[in-house]
Amino acid sequence: MKQLFLLILIFFSLNGFSQNPTKENAFLTISPMVKKDDPINKEIIDTLIRFLLTKNKTNEYNKYWLQSEYKTNGIPYYDIYNIEASKYGPDFYKPTLMEITPADNDNEKIVKIAYVGHKDDTKENIVRTIYNIVANKDSSGITFSMYLNYITKNWKETKIGSVTYKISPLACRTLNMTEALKQKREIAELSDFFGCKEIPVNYYSCINPIEVFQIKGFDYNPLMYVDKSGGLNEPGDNIISGNNSDYYMHEVVHSYIAHLYPSINSFLNEGFAMLIGGSGHFGYEWHRNKMKKYLEANPNFSFADHTTNTWEPLFIDKETQITYMLGALVCERTLRLYGKTKLFEIFKSKSDLFDTLKEVGLTKENLNEELRKEIKFPSTPPFHKRG
Repeated sequence: MKQLFLLILIFFSLNGFSQNPTKENAFLTISPMVKKDDPINKEIIDTLIRFLLTKNKTNEYNKYWLQSEYKTNGIPYYDIYNIEASKYGPDFYKPTLMEITPADNDNEKIVKIAYVGHKDDTKENIVRTIYNIVANKDSSGITFSMYLNYITKNWKETKIGSVTYKISPLACRTLNMTEALKQKREIAELSDFFGCKEIPVNYYSCINPIEVFQIKGFDYNPLMYVDKSGGLNEPGDNIISGNNSDYYMHEVVHSYIAHLYPSINSFLNEGFAMLIGGSGHFGYEWHRNKMKKYLEANPNFSFADHTTNTWEPLFIDKETQITYMLGALVCERTLRLYGKTKLFEIFKSKSDLFDTLKEVGLTKENLNEELRKEIKFPSTPPFHKRG
């Protein structure tokens, strides 16, 4: 970490983190710490410039990226897709090549890129992210690949049902079979509920959210320090848990929804994942009880004011995400009153949220009344009960 901060200070001291532009680095700022006269580094830099100039044209194919990762990881470089954009402009954040360092063999190098914006009016520099990718050298030239697959290639793997678990060495433990078997049972129930085959999933078990971001390739991302628990569902049915746990049905649900209902509104997507898998370290019933007490203590709380931003940072006791709970109550009410056929219909809808919710008798005007009534009913999870 001290080395990272030193690198940042060096960049910022170099005349506004920039060198005198040349034809070679007019697009990409290159740190003086990079040995540009090294033949391999020169080839990496040339290819990196081509990749960065073309990566935003499509996320489906880029000839400078390892093609096999499009099958295993869906959109392998989506973390830096359109990362240049900000409220200050579509290309506010500019790439800086910080380092090219050795990897496990002579044909691999770790390429560290920073995206930094500069505000001319205030002379401020804003670091968006610091991100690692892998450069691979073969007879055809240089191709880039994900740091995730490089750094986890030696993690111990265990397959339980349709899930392949990969346990972080930092956890200093083996697979938690109790959690894995519980998840196996609930995945079987979930696939039966949807009437589909089980979907193969890769499950990376990290000790905390910081490690989640680190294995994805981030040295710095502001989100990596926000929460003490959580995880991500990545393209290609890759789940990365930051809970030091081998059970995370919330993220498993997202893989099934992505396959079966790709146009689902995010409010319903997160709501159904909360209904089935809870959130963080706690199951749905726990969060539901928290929400019930919150509503009793806040009679003027307006549901309709919290449906437009699914990821609004509005929590009860830093654990229960309120918009997730609102979506869960909508899904629970739909199942209770209309059944799962109607639930699947609203999952398929491409209309605006409240146009969709009209199909189940909900409007902006009656949402408060209906969901306050719903939470007074006993909890009715679709296929299992959990505290």
